[in-house]
Amino acid sequence: MTEPHIAPAEPPIDLQRFADTGLLRTVRGLTCVAGASTDPSGVRVDCLVEYAPVAVLTDPVALAELARQVTPGIEAGARGDLVVRGWYGIELPAPLRRDLTYLTLNGPAPLPASPRIPIEPSRGPDTDALVADWLTTAFVRGGRAQGRPADSAAVRTIVRGILDAPDRISLLARPGGGAPVAHATLLTDSYDDLLGADFVELVDILVADGHDQRTLTAELVGAADRHARSLGRPLVGNVIHDHRPEERERTGAVVARLLGQGWQIRDEYWRCPFDDLSTARGDSARRVEAPR
Repeated sequence: MTEPHIAPAEPPIDLQRFADTGLLRTVRGLTCVAGASTDPSGVRVDCLVEYAPVAVLTDPVALAELARQVTPGIEAGARGDLVVRGWYGIELPAPLRRDLTYLTLNGPAPLPASPRIPIEPSRGPDTDALVADWLTTAFVRGGRAQGRPADSAAVRTIVRGILDAPDRISLLARPGGGAPVAHATLLTDSYDDLLGADFVELVDILVADGHDQRTLTAELVGAADRHARSLGRPLVGNVIHDHRPEERERTGAVVARLLGQGWQIRDEYWRCPFDDLSTARGDSARRVEAPR
């Protein structure tokens, strides 16, 4: 049985990298990296915590204090969510809920050297239009799963931004050499400011209904990984955690399966409405052995 590859709970962070950004905040004598971010609808302001020591991560009262520093004077109706980046093995307390898990493909077994299904990049407006439809579907489904119904105008803006990105590559699967039935869209020049690392982001994989989901996904992941390796960069994908109670177990099973396939958790993002913090109590750190 393949042993899961797990990232360190809290990697070393060079906070001096943020000295001139205006993002460094101090809470209870501890330095954090946090800033305000307008949500895709353009209506509400979120507080995004990119880094906080464990003592802050696991204390919702301290997090509420940090959020107030970041978004002073924001009226209740314009307050969005608190979004917190955490590391594997650190369980954040309620009311925060796991929202996104980012994973790096890190072996141990090499993927097939050549695909069994023809895969080629999208090279024209017709196939890009198909990719746009698939990306739109992915963002709409993702918003529904996260309990944040997607604003159609915001989704169009996000999709157009991805399609127009100079480093975007969309790989298309064409079984039998026919019409595309699945895609993997990559952003090949991604950079993690906090970790100071380049990577290739696997933005989305989607297989059209009625086709072999498992085989096509594996082939597209293999093609994406080969492309990332050719650039000397790791491939990073994500799993959206479904907030609907009946779907949470399935989401956890997806992460567990990826761990068994050579993926490694890089980090996790947790989320809750800002106003929910008013009823929270501080908790101590709790380390866990497996993602939920």
